[in-house]
Amino acid sequence: MPSPRANPLSTANLNRMGDQRKDAQWLAEALGASSTRVHPLHEGLVAANGSNAAFLSVSAAQALAPEQPLMLLGDVGGVVHFALDVSTATRGALEGALHEDAMLMGLRDVAANLAADDANLLAFASGMATWHRNHRHCGRCGEATEIRAAGHERHCNACGYDCFPRTDPAMIVLVHDAANDQCVLGRQKIWPQTMFSTLAGFLEPGESLEDTVAREVFEEVGLLVDNIRYSSSQPWPFPQSVMIGFHAQAVTVDLNVHPTELDDAQWFTREQVADAAAMGRRGNPMIPPPMTIARRLIDEWLGV
Repeated sequence: MPSPRANPLSTANLNRMGDQRKDAQWLAEALGASSTRVHPLHEGLVAANGSNAAFLSVSAAQALAPEQPLMLLGDVGGVVHFALDVSTATRGALEGALHEDAMLMGLRDVAANLAADDANLLAFASGMATWHRNHRHCGRCGEATEIRAAGHERHCNACGYDCFPRTDPAMIVLVHDAANDQCVLGRQKIWPQTMFSTLAGFLEPGESLEDTVAREVFEEVGLLVDNIRYSSSQPWPFPQSVMIGFHAQAVTVDLNVHPTELDDAQWFTREQVADAAAMGRRGNPMIPPPMTIARRLIDEWLGV
């Protein structure tokens, strides 16, 4: 049976080298190899050259931020990849060290144009950098933590607490009516006026994913749903989430939009959504771009 199609930002080609993270000899050899690549991050920006992730040699990266930890990403096709947050260096210094065609930009802006493996590497790197920025001190006692396991663990020497990278799970769902000829799309206040997307929300303690779907849909638009079906998932390091996609059928149809959750939500016909998909950013409504799991859910509903 073929593997399911991976969403953008995710791919199965990265060997994360979990057994090597604590192997000092292996790490030393990897850092000494001329083929090893280090992907720099600067104040949340990633480096890319067209459809490829830009990189530095180990020595060039460490010269920019010698006090920062190298974070092991893994192996792709026999090449070992690390990431390094070089935000302590100036942007000009980083740009001077990169190939002249490389640019710094937000991952959202460049992800759609990146090759699959490179998009996954930069998503991983971005998520790791965010986690390290937010966990410099122990969440139990407040003391400073030290980095272990090639960036995959932070240890507190004061109380002994070990902290590991975390990802916040969030559901995202396309809700349709019983006849399957209309779906609900909502919009956030900060979005462009015609932008609408699927509904989403974070998992809370003690909830199953299906519980989260039902709760968030009711809280946001006042609908009861059933027939909740899993679709696919997508890493979403903005800043450190994974989006878990579902389809669900509405049991009720009257929308009651919660004013602090959404700016608006509407039922849209299959024809309206298909036209929006064909129009791209000129559509009204305007729907999410193809790189997003929201768009995949919409396309699955449309049958394209």
